[in-house]
Amino acid sequence: MELENKVNQELIERAISALRQFEAIVPCMYKDTESVISTGIGHALFTQDDALLLPWALISGPASPKDIIKDYQAVKAAEPGHTWQHYEPLTACWLLPADIDGLCQHDLTVRWAEFLRYYPQADEYPAPAIQALLDLTFNLGAGWPVVEKNGAKVWPHLAAAVLANDWATCAVQSHRPQVNADRNLYVKTLFLRAATGV
Repeated sequence: MELENKVNQELIERAISALRQFEAIVPCMYKDTESVISTGIGHALFTQDDALLLPWALISGPASPKDIIKDYQAVKAAEPGHTWQHYEPLTACWLLPADIDGLCQHDLTVRWAEFLRYYPQADEYPAPAIQALLDLTFNLGAGWPVVEKNGAKVWPHLAAAVLANDWATCAVQSHRPQVNADRNLYVKTLFLRAATGV
């Protein structure tokens, strides 16, 4: 997929660099905090077929479909609620660092394209705002502007502030209780840079 306008390769690489600081980088399959089988930098494998699409390797060479299915089923059957290291001994298949980065780039690109359905003008936002929104979209999903819980939108003030290009309000409204303070500060700082034109 071609990256156009301000969402260029440099911004994607900056986003990957930031995600490497804030997300676990996991070369094997594991269960995340939501008990979803995942790998790489927060890449969900909702089905066995999702796992089969990736370029897994063994110490001896490329993994076969049988190897991949064995790992997937072992992790699926395992108890949830552990760090990824708990699941590592259950697996034999690994992703190489370059493949993890490529997968993350793909995920960011796809999620940004989906995000553009809600904010078609987002490619024209200031670069720091795009960086902040890439992180939010990667973490919350591309549809976060319209996500509802118990009949109410989860992020109404942030969604409205993005629509208004009110980056100072975005800086305040972008706080996520489920992520660490450093990641929240990173996104807040980006929005403030967009607000001040720095």
